[in-house]
Amino acid sequence: MQEDIEYIKKLVTERLRAMSPDVSFSIGSYGDFTRDELIMEVDKNSEIGKAVIEMQLTFIRKMPQLLSKV
Repeated sequence: MQEDIEYIKKLVTERLRAMSPDVSFSIGSYGDFTRDELIMEVDKNSEIGKAVIEMQLTFIRKMPQLLSKV
């Protein structure tokens, strides 16, 4: 199970690294974050990091549906 969590964290981190470092993200009531700040939050497994992981996993799961509409 721990391997799965580490794999997911790495997947999310790599997806974030693929984005421009100049991008800013608004994470609900937590505020605005840079790409690198979000990567640090994911690495720390903080509440914000967990929210980012959930958002990314939701997007990945919905991707086939989104692509079928193109």
